[in-house]
Amino acid sequence: MALCSNCGNDLFGGKVCYKCGGQVANNEGATQSPASPTNPFQQPQFQQPQFQQPQFPTAKKTNGLAIASLVCSFFCGILGVVFGIIAINQINKTNGDGKGLAIAGICIGAASMVLGWIIWGSLFVAGSEY
Repeated sequence: MALCSNCGNDLFGGKVCYKCGGQVANNEGATQSPASPTNPFQQPQFQQPQFQQPQFPTAKKTNGLAIASLVCSFFCGILGVVFGIIAINQINKTNGDGKGLAIAGICIGAASMVLGWIIWGSLFVAGSEY
């Protein structure tokens, strides 16, 4: 019975370990290299490549000021515009995500400011007539 000197598996009469491909100890205790130069017909032993986890690109993080711009533009238009402009500048510098949110915050904030001016102006004109 021949055993592999690396892993100790039974060789079942063979000269090369089927499991690890390493050196083999025969019954006399001598070891033989699997790629022996005495046998020209023996296939060379190759190591199996090591497994590596695939590398996935990391997702871009949405800019917090872009989100704040969109939310604040519904309640206070000037804050939506200011946060949106700052967010776009940060996004351009860091190549981040959320530029559409910042633009939407600027547009909605500007529209709410204009609408607020129109409402305040009409109330002022209507109040001065009475």
